[in-house]
Amino acid sequence: MKHAQLFVFAAFALTACSANPDDGKDRIYADEILQDDEAQDTDKAPETLAGAWRVAGIDGEALNLPTALTLQAGSQILRWDPACADVMYEYSIDGSRFRADRIRYSMDENSDPSLVMPPPCAIALPPGMDIALAALAAADTIERTETNGVRLSGNGRSVTLFSQ
Repeated sequence: MKHAQLFVFAAFALTACSANPDDGKDRIYADEILQDDEAQDTDKAPETLAGAWRVAGIDGEALNLPTALTLQAGSQILRWDPACADVMYEYSIDGSRFRADRIRYSMDENSDPSLVMPPPCAIALPPGMDIALAALAAADTIERTETNGVRLSGNGRSVTLFSQ
């Protein structure tokens, strides 16, 4: 009995001490903010967006949505999954300059194989994704944030991304 009580107490203590609970709310925690001695050069824009990203803010406002908005990127392509939704941007980064152009999958068999896919699926964008994509398309500048995120901005719009 004593071991069972100890196990329950240890399990409770471990969950109670979780630094970042996953309750579906987007927050920036103190342990995510880089200290001066470990901060990346925020004046230096990232050279690529390759990886998985969570949309954390649009037009300077934090998101408060029931589900996270996520994007996936390669060295030149940024997209929303599922791929059959046909939401894809070709992007380029040159120093702090950023450009993203919406592209469509090709049905032409002579096209680049990475851009050929089966017919699109009928799926709606999650709430807020259309606004995030509009801000992404308007962006002409890329920069690191103080909290190690990436801000894409321009033409009065912005979208803030955090690596997943």
